[in-house]
Amino acid sequence: MTTRPPPSIHARSQEVATSGAAASTYSLLASILSNPVAPEDVRAAATNALRVSECPEGYPAAPGQSALEAYRVDMALVNVGALLAERVTGRISTEVDPALDSDPAALVARGKALVALYKRSGVAADRLLVRLPATWAGCQAMRELEREGIATHALFVYSFAQAAAAAQAGASAVQVSLGRVRSWYNLRPNVIRDPHGPREDSGYKSPTDPGLALVKEVFYFLKRYHPKTKLIVSGIASRADALAVAGADYVLLPAAVRQELASTPTLSGYNDGLHEADGAASAALDAAAARGVDFREEQLAELDEATFNDLLARGVCGKELLAEGLGRHEQFAAQLSPLIAEMVINRHG
Repeated sequence: MTTRPPPSIHARSQEVATSGAAASTYSLLASILSNPVAPEDVRAAATNALRVSECPEGYPAAPGQSALEAYRVDMALVNVGALLAERVTGRISTEVDPALDSDPAALVARGKALVALYKRSGVAADRLLVRLPATWAGCQAMRELEREGIATHALFVYSFAQAAAAAQAGASAVQVSLGRVRSWYNLRPNVIRDPHGPREDSGYKSPTDPGLALVKEVFYFLKRYHPKTKLIVSGIASRADALAVAGADYVLLPAAVRQELASTPTLSGYNDGLHEADGAASAALDAAAARGVDFREEQLAELDEATFNDLLARGVCGKELLAEGLGRHEQFAAQLSPLIAEMVINRHG
């Protein structure tokens, strides 16, 4: 079967000119506000929102944050997201405040508030994804938002339990980072890579790539049991990685890998790098093959909070990387505070 990249394969959000979708996040806002040479229209979209002086009464905020502060950040996210929506044909994935990762009701309220702000800016709900962390609280928020017709995007998924919980909640998309999982294991050579394979405690080194193994496991699980939920693969480091996950619903490709793919010659004249030398490459991930993939009984059980937390703790990798991911995004949120304060001072100066 000849395989070309699905139309949904795209670069990261910063390269919106050629991508099919984009993301408006705390890290993007921090980058825009701290970069004096950021595109003028994008910078204006963020700064104008951060200078507003009033907000709707009762606007949902994180602990220790005023309603006005929360509203300013969400308005900045939406202003930037609305600008991106004019430049891409796909959805705009927008981040809910990471400080709310353990409060499902607050995550729901903030997600709904973002969608309402987008509607006011002329961006319909069917162009949006609400980005939520794959904590237990995050998955419960996904369930409620999806019930109300708001599409959700599960982030920081580093274990099968997280992917299963998000899918059971009805999330529209689950994002798995191949690269972060692989790196975690590479930095810990004594950790068992495949707990269901041959014993690794007697000198045997498993050839399993845990990151790729997780991507495949989640892909087949979703296709067989939760076909509504789409798989997004990130953490792609090379052409080989891109080929290994060809067939996934969405693949986030950094610029270097896109260039590598584009510059790879083939005997058949293709130059997109996603063909083998004879011009015909089979998709590494095939939805039809999901029917033949067996899953353990514990993987198919409906999860509750205690079981989810137990599986996450036993996996170690997922628990540690989830904490790191939340920590990174809280740092981005913290970076915004002085930048917002500067915007406000300049407005009144």
